[in-house]
Amino acid sequence: MNVKHINNSFFIIKTKATKLVCDPWIGEMENTGTWSFPNLDNNKKILNKIKPDYIYISHLHYDHFDKEILKNYKQKKTKIIIKKFNDERLKNNLIRLGYKNIIELNSWQSYTINDLEVTMVPCDSSNSANIYTEINYDLDTSLIIFDKKNKVSFYNNVDNPLSLKAIKKVKNHVYKKYGKLDILSAGPRGASEYPQCFLNVNRVTEKRKIIQKCINRVDEIIKILKPKYLIPAGGSYIIFGKFHKLQKYVAHPTIKELEKHYSKFKNLNLLNLDCGSSIDITHNKASLNVIKSQKKLNKQLNTKTYFYNKIDDKKINLIEIFNEAKNNYLNKLKKLKIKNNWIINFYLYNNLKLFNNRKIDKQSSLTNKFSLFNDKYKKKSQVLNCYMDRKLFITLLTKKSFNWNLAIGGSIILMERYPNKFIPDVPFSLNFLRT
Repeated sequence: MNVKHINNSFFIIKTKATKLVCDPWIGEMENTGTWSFPNLDNNKKILNKIKPDYIYISHLHYDHFDKEILKNYKQKKTKIIIKKFNDERLKNNLIRLGYKNIIELNSWQSYTINDLEVTMVPCDSSNSANIYTEINYDLDTSLIIFDKKNKVSFYNNVDNPLSLKAIKKVKNHVYKKYGKLDILSAGPRGASEYPQCFLNVNRVTEKRKIIQKCINRVDEIIKILKPKYLIPAGGSYIIFGKFHKLQKYVAHPTIKELEKHYSKFKNLNLLNLDCGSSIDITHNKASLNVIKSQKKLNKQLNTKTYFYNKIDDKKINLIEIFNEAKNNYLNKLKKLKIKNNWIINFYLYNNLKLFNNRKIDKQSSLTNKFSLFNDKYKKKSQVLNCYMDRKLFITLLTKKSFNWNLAIGGSIILMERYPNKFIPDVPFSLNFLRT
């Protein structure tokens, strides 16, 4: 089995009989302010060169499901492997792109593709901290891949925030069927908006905390699965555009820090694969092909504008639109019987700017303020303040192809929360705020 890592969770799994691509994404992440890194290519026709036999898509987020890459691939008869989600948005999106050979696997179902066997691992938690939430998304998946000829097993965790109980189930499946785990791909990096987008915290301190939490989580996964090789994947990106200075606070450890940490693990080899680097492994030997990125960071990315700047908002009645979206939001939460005892304030700007100290001017170009709350609850669990451009707010309220999760995680909304505590239902609920 040859495992080539392009970036993030974009892998090419190759055997003599099969070429499987996992989560193709390269370049700009749609609906966000993030870009793939260290691979800086924006080659949307990359699949035409790879010519995969199968493509696995873990979930809908655009750093895994890149519509432009899939649209540009000429071979629409290629088989696509996804989970059989109750919500069929991923399947329907693929059909709209012209793909018809969609293989939907049930949870823990195994499927043979020539000399490979793949098993679909479902999500069992909406967040990696395993904090209770009333708003659960059946969104993420992971994939177990086994090369039957060379007796090599590969577990690609992707972004799936599995509980350790579920990781133990992965172990039982792998060791019972294949005897061992050769390669683990997991992300010892933060991949969220915290702490870089939060204005009322010490982001340097919080960055260190989040890095340690991410590393600790992968440590626990390693202890359970006992892999021979670790690929530190996932969460590999940079922030572009006017908020690029926030990159300083993104919770990504350096490669040297990872190498130092994982050198303490006996019988574990860290594979710093990216930019097309690969490992070729059989049941009795392995060889590496490491490719270093020769490209310097493109300074033009710092001045690149965001996707929402193109919209014309001159004739928009924002008060009317917000009230309609608010009614939809409150009705949805009532239907789901969710106790929405919080306040979310939206501060909107013509052009929200970031100073050299990574703070914002809360008054300059402020155009509107809206509040979202339920009068039924007098005692509030949290106040969340969201600072964003007015055009972004309009886009999120009115355009079905855009969603709040990506905008928040894509580092284009700045926030404060009181108390500073992650309550998943508060940001998750915003996905219901639309006309």
